[in-house]
Amino acid sequence: MKYRPLFLFASSIIFLLGGCSLNDAKYSESDSKKIVLFGPEDNAYVDLLNDPERRYINAMHAEEKNMAESFRYRVNTLGGDTVKIKDYLSSYSRGKNRKIQLGFDTEGYNKDHEFVYHLATKEDFSDEITYQTKDYRLDIHSLKIDTKYYWKVNDTKNLASSPVKSFVTMDGFRGMDAGKVDNVRDLGGKPVKGGKRIKQGLIYRGSELNKEDYSANGGDHKFNLDDMAKDTFANIMHVSTEIDFRGDEEANQISKSNLESIANYNRQPIAGYGGLITSKSQYPKVKAIFEEFLAAKEDGSVYFHCWGGADRTGSIAFLLGGLLGMSYTDLVIDFELTSFSYNLREHDNLGEYSDFPSLIEGLKTVSQTEETYPDIQNMVEYYLTNKVGLTLEQLNTIKDNMLEEVI
Repeated sequence: MKYRPLFLFASSIIFLLGGCSLNDAKYSESDSKKIVLFGPEDNAYVDLLNDPERRYINAMHAEEKNMAESFRYRVNTLGGDTVKIKDYLSSYSRGKNRKIQLGFDTEGYNKDHEFVYHLATKEDFSDEITYQTKDYRLDIHSLKIDTKYYWKVNDTKNLASSPVKSFVTMDGFRGMDAGKVDNVRDLGGKPVKGGKRIKQGLIYRGSELNKEDYSANGGDHKFNLDDMAKDTFANIMHVSTEIDFRGDEEANQISKSNLESIANYNRQPIAGYGGLITSKSQYPKVKAIFEEFLAAKEDGSVYFHCWGGADRTGSIAFLLGGLLGMSYTDLVIDFELTSFSYNLREHDNLGEYSDFPSLIEGLKTVSQTEETYPDIQNMVEYYLTNKVGLTLEQLNTIKDNMLEEVI
């Protein structure tokens, strides 16, 4: 049983997830005491994405449906080139998914009584997380996507317990609510070539982690490690390794993580896009980064970042996603989602800092392919083995560790 430090967002955010009336509520009785649950309807599907992000992803995948299955895993011009991310930026979520509100009412209890929420992905609650509180409303953040959750509530004296209810989160992307740290998301949950999907909770991408304000390289870096961020990184993401792509000055000369909960800090200053692929000086750094991915696990995950989590971070995320077998459309989506954190990134347009096309052209060049629509996974594997120096055994270990069957 895992007890979570309780960060409540009580009643300030309410999501009407398909009829949460007390008429449909379930209850359990012990003597005259009752606990009546409400929230998502039992077995309801719940969308964690904010509306602009859902509309964007749906539009991208609508384009993808028009192509042959095998073509989806090749660099192509059909996977969303008519969809423009800037057309969907009506609001900015800063990369955070919606919260889900769970709640209950009681009969026979005084207001000072404490209760325990139990939340699990296994029906027997063997992997449960518990929240002890007097509050009758609880907003849960950073839930896994495409996952069935079970929940119940009991009082701390076990005088009464509710029946079990469940809900299923929809697919999309898992955006983490890490307080002031923006653009943090799980690379997991995505389907890949061959019918498997990437495990959630192993690898995260995002922006820098700062314990103070400072200026460097002509820019201002802001404090963002508030209590919410510390809690999410330690108790939800379980990060034990931080890979930092910033240079010495840009990183404020730190030699260890600014988060005490992170034991392993590895700084690898890299270039982004085509420079990462074609410059020999980058290869030892890329090798060191992927060797860290070998050890990723759910209770010791890896977090990688640059400054804003867009360009250098986006380049490594593309390589890792490509290695694992993500479709071109999902790779483009992952790259462009940073736009919802106030950093517009378009895969088909050059920006002040971004150059996504050079990433693709660099992979084509180093893999010596003459195909118009080359297989992404093949290009990435060639680059990582023949240029970076990783072995096929290491690449297969990363795949075995990070992929799972779809149940």
